[in-house]
Amino acid sequence: MSSKTTNLNLTKPSEDEFYDINVQNENMDIIDREINGLKQPAYEVSTAMSDLNSGEMITVAFGKIAKAVSTLISHVANKSNPHGVTKNQIGLGNVPNVATNDQTPTYTEASKLSSLVSGEKTSVAFGKIAKAVSTLISHTTSKATSSVLGHVKLSDSTSSTSASTAGVAATPKAVKAAYDLANSNTKKIGTTDISGIGDGTVTGAIAENKDAIEDVTQSLGLLSEGIQAVSKKQNFCKGSDRLLTDVLIIDFKNPTGESNSYGVIATEDASKLLNSPVTDGAFYAYREVLTIKSALKDYKVIVRLTEAYPSPGRIWIKMYNPDTSNWSGWNVI
Repeated sequence: MSSKTTNLNLTKPSEDEFYDINVQNENMDIIDREINGLKQPAYEVSTAMSDLNSGEMITVAFGKIAKAVSTLISHVANKSNPHGVTKNQIGLGNVPNVATNDQTPTYTEASKLSSLVSGEKTSVAFGKIAKAVSTLISHTTSKATSSVLGHVKLSDSTSSTSASTAGVAATPKAVKAAYDLANSNTKKIGTTDISGIGDGTVTGAIAENKDAIEDVTQSLGLLSEGIQAVSKKQNFCKGSDRLLTDVLIIDFKNPTGESNSYGVIATEDASKLLNSPVTDGAFYAYREVLTIKSALKDYKVIVRLTEAYPSPGRIWIKMYNPDTSNWSGWNVI
């Protein structure tokens, strides 16, 4: 009588049975089916992680293996430190837990400016940088003086009287304006344009007018001698050698009196004279007071200046009209 195998339940004919091809084919189908199951095993994934056991069914083993693989895949994809690894465990115990793009380094500003050195500590480098930045800020905000470098403000002004402590410097425009002014003044004596005399310079004008200047010098000498002679010989009325600071100082109550006698104008700065026809530079002249009786007690007063310098021989006339109580303008004759 035939029997069955333990695992695949194959039919095993007994020794006294004849060979049956159908039994053989059934056994072959069972074996083929089981081998196909090994090639494409059907299993269920285990619900929990557990160890493999020797001798357990392949479907059970594959279920455990499938659970282990899915768990491993999930673990590898987990970026939240599933093992709870600490920075000390991986050698980062001294590294601060801050974002790399927002560090808060600590340092002490260096006492003096010095170059950065490759490989030096960050705290040392930041100390040097802090010193450089504070020095630069101080330099760019401080005013320049004659002894200290600093911030300079440019100015186009040609009339400013600012001192060096104001930190102001002239622009090329201001320098050119000053140059042009100086250049134009080198062609003038006082307010007189001498650009057409000689070579157009002061030296050239003096050389061109050498004889006239010598005549003026002689006239001044004669003027000085005349003043001294008047003083010594008393040929004129009292006060004839007095030096006037006001050209029109006159005693109208007594226009023919001694107080209106000859006067002398002699100054190197005519701007300091009162009522003078010449108001700039040197001015030397005789002053005479002439009177013309217009009524019983009223006189028309004429002031006459005979100029010795800067225009020798030039005569200035100014008249006072008692009828209108006004002076005329200065006239040249």
